[in-house]
Amino acid sequence: MTRARRGTVYQLTTGPFEEGVAITDDPWNDVMHEVGFIPIVASTEQEALPPPWTVRLSDARKAVTGRPLSLPLDRIGTERRTLGASDMTIIGEGLVDVLGLASLLGAPFQSPPAAAGGTYPRWGRSYWVHQRIANEEKFHLVVSADDLNARAPAVSVVRCTSTPRGLEFPELVRGTHACCGNLTSFPVHAIDLNQLTPVPTIALPRMRRVAAAIATTHGLGPAVALTEAELEEILR
Repeated sequence: MTRARRGTVYQLTTGPFEEGVAITDDPWNDVMHEVGFIPIVASTEQEALPPPWTVRLSDARKAVTGRPLSLPLDRIGTERRTLGASDMTIIGEGLVDVLGLASLLGAPFQSPPAAAGGTYPRWGRSYWVHQRIANEEKFHLVVSADDLNARAPAVSVVRCTSTPRGLEFPELVRGTHACCGNLTSFPVHAIDLNQLTPVPTIALPRMRRVAAAIATTHGLGPAVALTEAELEEILR
C-alpha cells in the first residue's frame, strides 16, 4: 500500500468529510498504521465557528483545523492534489491556534487560553469516548484549548495507552502515555463527561511535553518557531 505524504490531499472513504490533507510528517507516516489529516471542504460550506476552526486556502477552499483526524490506511482513498507550502503554513498555524501550542511551547510556558465556566470537555483532562477502538474502550486526553472547547461542536484529543513507542508517546502518569501522532477529534456528544478515567487531570509540564510531541509528529515546529532539536529537548 502506498504511504500517504504530508501536504497531499486524498479522498477519505468514510466519515463526514470527503477529502483531507495529510498533516503528519512523512517519517511518522512511513512506519505507523494511521495518518493524521485535516479535512478540506468547499468554500461555500457553512462554518461551525470562525477561525481558527477553519482557515481559508489559496484556492478558496477551507481547511477545518478544528477537526483533525487520525485515519487507518484502509480509509485513505485516491490522491487528488498537492497543496503548496503557503497553504500548509496556513493550516499549521491554524492547528497551532486550535491546540494553544504557542502558549505551551513558549518561554515561559503556560496553559492555553481558558474560558468561562460551563459543562464541556476540558483541556488537560481525560475522558472516555463512546467509540470502540481495536475492540477496546479507550480514554482520550483533550488537547484543544478551552476558549474553543467551550463553544465548539467537537474537541481535539489524543488517545491514551500503556504501550509507549518513543519520545512521541510522552508519559502522562506512571504507566500511561499519550499517542500524540494519533491526534484526532470527536463530537462533544461522544465524550463521556461523567465517568471518571484512571488519569482525570494532567499536570502542566506533562501537557507541555504532549504539545511538543504533537508539534514533532505533525510538522508544526516552524509554526511555533522551534527546531526539531528544541522540541526533542522538551520531550527528554
